[in-house]
Amino acid sequence: METEERVRRRPAVERTIAEIEDTDFRVRVTGTVVDKSAETQSVMLDDGTGRAVVFFPDTAQFEEAEEGRLYRVFGKVQKHENIEIEAELIQDMSRLDMNLFEQVKYYIEKLTR
Repeated sequence: METEERVRRRPAVERTIAEIEDTDFRVRVTGTVVDKSAETQSVMLDDGTGRAVVFFPDTAQFEEAEEGRLYRVFGKVQKHENIEIEAELIQDMSRLDMNLFEQVKYYIEKLTR
């Protein structure tokens, strides 16, 4: 029996939009949808540090995204004049306690330095 080779993707690194670097390939960002365009099948995501245009190749995921709601987006990043992300996965984070989330991130960063 032959073993099946798995193609391993690069991990999606957690970033704020302002922290996205030219060397980042896949990222995960958490932010609020502030604008939605059916014409380009994209949304504008704002995380408080900046804004990124998120494009959706999957129509169902695009339709799921609602203005004013908090989402975490995993995707491939492209930096042009603006930051653009091609969404691979979108998660509804509207029930997330952002204050607690920020506190946890702070302590994780403090402990891993």
